[in-house]
Order: sequence, then structure tokens, then C-alpha cells
Amino acid sequence: KYCVQCGRMSPGKVFSMNINRAEKLIKLASKMNTKDEQEEKSILMEQAIVSLATSTEVLLREVYALIYSLKHVIYGKSLFENIYKDTKNEFTNIDMAIKKYRGLCDLVTTNING
Repeated sequence: KYCVQCGRMSPGKVFSMNINRAEKLIKLASKMNTKDEQEEKSILMEQAIVSLATSTEVLLREVYALIYSLKHVIYGKSLFENIYKDTKNEFTNIDMAIKKYRGLCDLVTTNING
């Protein structure tokens, strides 16, 4: 469940846990059907959406940092932390995320093809 070196959970596991949390929020909200509960229902639905968006952004950023770090392997060192910090908000915009991944694919492909 946790990395023995850094103590973090895998990006996929964290994403899965956040999906389950969002599902629970949506189930709670779906039970609120009276007029008095509409504000609470709206708040729960907003929190579910925020949870999904945030976890997707973190997953995209972590996978990008892992792939980029693997591409630039330096014995005994990792670029993950630097890349992760440098790309902090770039994956909140889906167009920017697509551009970052396309650039990474081009970089990896160029390396493979020589």
C-alpha cells in the first residue's frame, strides 16, 4: 500500500480512494430530496466534483513526473520531486495537461528512435 522508500501511496491507489469518497458523497446527496435539504445536497455534490477534479489532476501530475523521471534516470537520484513541484498547477487545465503529455511522448519517442 505504501512505498517503502518515501512512504507515499501509489497514484492509482490514491485516485481509487478519492473515487470511492466521491461516490459516498454522491450517495449521501442522492438521499436528500426535500426542499430544506437542497443546499446541503448542492454542497455535497460540489465536494464530490472537487474531489474528482483534484484527484484527476494529482494523478495526471504524478504519472507525468514518474515517466519524466524514468526518462532521465541518474544513478541514485530521482527528478520526481523537482518535476512534481515545477508542474504544480499545470494539470488543472486539461489542454495544458494534453500539451505536457504530448511533449513527453515526443521526448520519449525521439529517444527511442535515436
